Amino acid sequence: MEKNFETNKPVRVALHPLSGNRFAIGFIDGFIRFCSFDLLETKIEVLASRKLKKAVRELSFSSDGEQLFAVCENRALCLYNVEANKRIRCIQKSHDHKVNALFVLPDASMKYQVVTGDEFGEIKLWDLRAKEPLVSCFNEQEDVINDFGIVGNALLAVSSDGTLGAYDFRKQKLLVRSEPMHSELLCLAVTHKYCYIGSGDSYLEVFKTKEYGNLLERIKTDHPFGVDSVQLLRPGVLLTGSNEDDQLRITHLNPNKNLGNIGLHIGGVQQLSITRDREFLISVELTMQNEGISCLSCGSFDSLNICPRCALGYCCVKCYRSEQHRKCSESFYRECVEQELRCRGDAQKPLKTFEEFMNEQPGDFPMDMGIPDSSDHIVDSDDDDNIDSYLEKVKDGCTSEYQSADERELDRQLTLLGIGTDSESLLSSLSDMEKKSFTLFYNKLLEQESGLGRSVFTVLVMVVTLLGSFKLLMRQASTTIKAEIVHIHKIEEVTSAIEQEWKQRDTRLFAVVYINKRQFKVSENDLIALYDNVPLDVGDKIKLEKVLAVGGKNFTLFGRPLIHSPVVTVNATVVEKTTSYPQLRYMMNNHTKARTLHWMSRETTILRINNIKVERTDL
Repeated sequence: MEKNFETNKPVRVALHPLSGNRFAIGFIDGFIRFCSFDLLETKIEVLASRKLKKAVRELSFSSDGEQLFAVCENRALCLYNVEANKRIRCIQKSHDHKVNALFVLPDASMKYQVVTGDEFGEIKLWDLRAKEPLVSCFNEQEDVINDFGIVGNALLAVSSDGTLGAYDFRKQKLLVRSEPMHSELLCLAVTHKYCYIGSGDSYLEVFKTKEYGNLLERIKTDHPFGVDSVQLLRPGVLLTGSNEDDQLRITHLNPNKNLGNIGLHIGGVQQLSITRDREFLISVELTMQNEGISCLSCGSFDSLNICPRCALGYCCVKCYRSEQHRKCSESFYRECVEQELRCRGDAQKPLKTFEEFMNEQPGDFPMDMGIPDSSDHIVDSDDDDNIDSYLEKVKDGCTSEYQSADERELDRQLTLLGIGTDSESLLSSLSDMEKKSFTLFYNKLLEQESGLGRSVFTVLVMVVTLLGSFKLLMRQASTTIKAEIVHIHKIEEVTSAIEQEWKQRDTRLFAVVYINKRQFKVSENDLIALYDNVPLDVGDKIKLEKVLAVGGKNFTLFGRPLIHSPVVTVNATVVEKTTSYPQLRYMMNNHTKARTLHWMSRETTILRINNIKVERTDL
């Protein structure tokens, strides 16, 4: 049986879960009609109807068939009582963007829990019994959410970014996200062993159930332009449909073989649904020419597109911008410009340091919140107290190393001169005038340390003390003399050389920075990966404060332990937030044959180093 609704175009169909001949139809003008069909009389009877303000985008019955969930183009999520034909609840602006997918959790308590996905990859879990219905929200995927499925406690979502996401809706966390596939993922069919996903390049992507990190195999179908809908007819047999193909095709699994087509639907197939008793198959398509829709400007029937805002047809960009469509197109352009201006609003503001950014987020990023399934360190691990103690240890170690190096150099020079390093040899090598000068110098040091105007030591005690401390005083005297010979012109010469070095276009500076408990040696345009949860979004610009060293081809500048930020500036931008490639972890129990497998994937934040600058005035 085929039903043509003429100008009133159907968009989605929801089949009743208990009755085999009842269903709900959502139309592009916002009407929802509850219907029953009779194949013997080839008619569809309308039992009741409701009207939404905008076009219907998705419909779904509860598992008992008493409620109907609907989402429309104005982002509203509505709940209807089917028997009373009454709206129970409506959540306006359930998403920031238009909703594209709706799924009712089959084992939900009281049948009021649903999942929605929008055009920007956001997934929300709702409990419409509660006063605050939003349960959780996920933003792990980056493009349109096209379809949902469920396996045990795992909610599966396919997206146009080419990824499959598995979420634990009870623990409210992401389990795993697959690697990007060859094309966008459009539809989903789940069995107890495998998950079959229709893609935009006419393949069925096959994943093993509960192991969604890696692709198992790909099955080629006969559709020319992608698989938009898929249904499981019986174990081992799939039915597929496409928007750009009139044929309903069958694919056999294990062995994989295309068996041909079982039906024809002129205009392509948007949706395939099988009734509860599995006796009837319902397909939906949005026709153009057969329904008498023509271009709003030139009246053509060829190559028509439908405006998603006003549901009018147009054949080209010129007709889209025509006078008949001016009101809709101008409002669309205005929204695009306003959105772009909002995105660029903060472009003229100076860059914030990482410390300033973190100080502005006390409410959004609580410092005492632990990261689930990770180590016990807090979210902002870069500001832990143990970092300060670590840097203090680095500083003390560097200072002691410099002192020991000076002592070794002094001993080496005395040995080369033939004097030796023992106290008697050092004292005998001095003349009477040098001994007198040295004694006066040592008395002054003792007066400074003890606060006495005159020395209280006898000459004999002084000589003995001098013999034991002569090496230390020689080292202090040698370093004092070394400091005196460094003049201003030498400093200017060094700073000028450094400035000329980094101002050359072909010079590539490097820096050693400390971030997220690790040291990185970076240069301009380098990428660094930070693991675990880092409270940054894609596009954020930050300044790396903890710089340990900076250098070029002919110079290196070290900090003790850090170089202050006015001297060296390292700017970076967050270019990607993703999860690492999933790894398989084996858990073995001793004295048993049991073995458990775990897919492990870590959150990863990618930073690009924009530039490294050295300021001459602050050296």
